[in-house]
Amino acid sequence: MKRCVFFGHRDCPITIKPMLKRVIVELIENDYDDFMVGNNGGFDRMAQHCLEELSHTFGGFRYSIVLERLPKAGEKGVENSILADGIEDCPARFSIDRRNEYMLRAADVVVCYITKGYGGAHKFVEKARRRKKKIINIADKKDRR
Repeated sequence: MKRCVFFGHRDCPITIKPMLKRVIVELIENDYDDFMVGNNGGFDRMAQHCLEELSHTFGGFRYSIVLERLPKAGEKGVENSILADGIEDCPARFSIDRRNEYMLRAADVVVCYITKGYGGAHKFVEKARRRKKKIINIADKKDRR
């Protein structure tokens, strides 16, 4: 199993969606079969949407939305979701970092959208770099059509 995770800024432009989708397709074609994405912010929602669309076109891969907290009773939008290990007893203010750490430990490749040198997404991409994970930054791609 080859796993891809996603980290990105909350406020990413919709113009990156075609490039993000192309990167995901390339990963699927290169035998990546497990994708994990969070549920906070614009980049996460865009990655979720791309994965959902591609799940109708490609078979043989799965994706999970990794939650940073237990869902509330009757909460919508938690289909395909999993909880990060140990999240149940994590204080709320640390739960996103704990979820991201869980994803990073599991990752073979990180797909990200990083344009700023600060914030949670930047912090975890830097951790990925130190751990020698393969990183694909959509913001570095020249052709965004």
